[in-house]
Amino acid sequence: MSNTQRIVILFAAICGTYACVAATSDTRSDLAICTDETFGSGSGSGSCGSGCPLPASTTYSDSVDVDATAAGTAAAGKYTRGGMEMTTSAAALKAAQDHAKHYDGKTTFTATYSIVVDDKGVLDKTKSTVTFKTKTYLDRGTEQKSTFTTNAIKVTGVTLTADCPPKVKSFTFESADWYPATETGSARLIDRTLTGSMDIAGGTTKYTAKYTDKTNGAVYTYTVDGKTAAPVPPGDGSGSGSGSGMPLPALDGVEEWLSPPDPSYELADAGTACDDTLECDFPDGLSCVSGTCQ
Repeated sequence: MSNTQRIVILFAAICGTYACVAATSDTRSDLAICTDETFGSGSGSGSCGSGCPLPASTTYSDSVDVDATAAGTAAAGKYTRGGMEMTTSAAALKAAQDHAKHYDGKTTFTATYSIVVDDKGVLDKTKSTVTFKTKTYLDRGTEQKSTFTTNAIKVTGVTLTADCPPKVKSFTFESADWYPATETGSARLIDRTLTGSMDIAGGTTKYTAKYTDKTNGAVYTYTVDGKTAAPVPPGDGSGSGSGSGMPLPALDGVEEWLSPPDPSYELADAGTACDDTLECDFPDGLSCVSGTCQ
């Protein structure tokens, strides 16, 4: 027996399946280092033997129901009007801040994700997305039902469990256009960004959604911080999730989740009767004072 063979046997005896490549410095593609930290005990493929090999591609799909709390704010921003760059007026900013707070409080939604990884657990960002479908939210303290569903949001990172086979433990996501073109006020919204994370094993979700109203420059920010009813078993690619996934009936005459102010409220000129500042042409600095836009 050569010295090299003795070293390989000794190393393997000490480290078990962790020794596949390190002991021999062999870089052949049919050999792989198996790591508990990535996929669990004895995971891997090739000469690692009775490990936990993954297929060339694995798709994890699941739906999770979330109970959350939303908080909205608005800040002044830049916009263009008549070829001139302008800044959100004080009256428009106050109206935007008041509107953003309409949605403060409890909201419930279903997060549906589809995450694709290769045989090494590396995320395929081109095929991995999550969407959020609102079920209920508060509008000025009154609960409303909803069917609002975001555009598909890109999953940007994933952490897998140490199980064999591994499951999704948590993931991060990001979008540059989360607000659907078919929803209320969409044509007025720009810079529609959303970033966040979901810890499936820990039962928590948090994201921040933003958009800018190009009619007055107001920048709206909504922070949603939620939990599942109880930490749920991470998705294992079987598609069996905790969410019901049942569609809700279409709603008419209800201001949708996180929608901007109705543009019809911004057309009233000075001297017009009003009940709310949102009815006045606040890009021109008008507000509702004593029942009149001025």
